Amino acid sequence: MNNNKIYTGSGILPIYIHNMIPYFVIVKLNNGIYSDPGGKLEPDISLLKNATKELYEETCGLIKLKDKLLKKQNLITIDINYNKNKYYKSHIVIINSKIDFKLYEKNLIHCKKFKFNPFAESNKIHLIKLSEINYEILKKNLHPRLKLIIVSILKKYNTMYNFYNDIIKKIKPIYLKQQITNPISYEYYLHKKIHIKNLASFAISNN
Repeated sequence: MNNNKIYTGSGILPIYIHNMIPYFVIVKLNNGIYSDPGGKLEPDISLLKNATKELYEETCGLIKLKDKLLKKQNLITIDINYNKNKYYKSHIVIINSKIDFKLYEKNLIHCKKFKFNPFAESNKIHLIKLSEINYEILKKNLHPRLKLIIVSILKKYNTMYNFYNDIIKKIKPIYLKQQITNPISYEYYLHKKIHIKNLASFAISNN
């Protein structure tokens, strides 16, 4: 890590392959803005662990990637410079296994009962084809952070097609298996806990 950089947030922007077509998995926040799953860096945890936690929360438990199972060959990173020397680290992974995204809505209904709900920031999962992403999309209602990620990619690769063809040669796709969350005490912002059970998750398997 560059010591001159101060990281204040991180996230995971998954590429989901369905019927041989790559999509970005993004979330619609409660304010109507579409964003990559990510957020502020919590104290005393790594950038990758923070990113996997944010992904789990903002997909309402649907996509569960344990940071300890993610290897260097499973991801690339993009540093977003948004304010002087402050940075956000985006981790991009490729998911090559079927996910039932309809289960997100069931999970969301299940989790709305919690008083302190870490899953409350998003209300929809959206898949967007990489082939539909260009500079024009920046005019849409996207989070500034997601716009910076897109601009960074397009500046380097010119098209998302070039970007995807390059990274598919460099990183190994991850495979997920469906599971039901066992009852757990989930810690939220280090001082709030909720008891979660029966969430449908697609968890990373050893690969």
